[in-house]
Amino acid sequence: MLLRVLLLAVSAFAMNANANLILTNSPTSAGALPGDIPKFGGAVIDIITADNQRLVNYISRDDLFHGHVNSERLDFASQQLGALSFSSSMLDAIGSGIAELAIRLSLYDGDNAVGADVVAKEEYQAGKNFLEVNGVEFGNFSDVETLTSSRKGEEYFEDFKATGFANKKSATGWFYSNNSSVLGLIQSSVISSSVLGLDFVIRNARSENWISFHERDASPQPQVQPPGVVNVSEPSTIGIMLAAVALLLFRKRVGLIK
Repeated sequence: MLLRVLLLAVSAFAMNANANLILTNSPTSAGALPGDIPKFGGAVIDIITADNQRLVNYISRDDLFHGHVNSERLDFASQQLGALSFSSSMLDAIGSGIAELAIRLSLYDGDNAVGADVVAKEEYQAGKNFLEVNGVEFGNFSDVETLTSSRKGEEYFEDFKATGFANKKSATGWFYSNNSSVLGLIQSSVISSSVLGLDFVIRNARSENWISFHERDASPQPQVQPPGVVNVSEPSTIGIMLAAVALLLFRKRVGLIK
């Protein structure tokens, strides 16, 4: 019985760690984000250039859209979410080409999620919301693997079974491409305009949707130790759990546990 409890605890810990990778790791080949990038909210733009330089930029939630997007008359609507201005050094960096582009967004009340844990009639925008980058389609919101949370990131629901961005919840996820044709079009447009623009597009849906990319992180923040204080590192929780499981398996194998 104890062995089963420990195995379940290890599984839950690992699931939590994997879910949190969405917040701290990019799907690009560069992986982990710089430590000063917030885990929730805003927009993260991670670019890997053709000559293997990395540009990571963050657009504050204060500069992102929240409000109504209305497609009731035309079955179509497009709303700019925000934009990143490129300096001359950034333009020089992408001159060789863009090999990978990843964009992390946190969206509240998207109404476009798909999965076992959503109410289908509440997700009336499922499959109909798209991200465009400088007018180039970059992904369907309903297809994005997300980590769902309360509105301002106070609580995460790691076991929530859905892709996309659900009704009356926040979710954080990555759009990603290494498609040379798509990225070539985006690079050319950024070079000519010095701007990378993000647009939320509704297609084939006559509806009005209120969305917010503007939510502030209200999760508990870790305390930072004052300079000069050094603690001796302790064994991690997962390490202790794994060691305990290994010991129980060993004892069972040699006959100490029936």
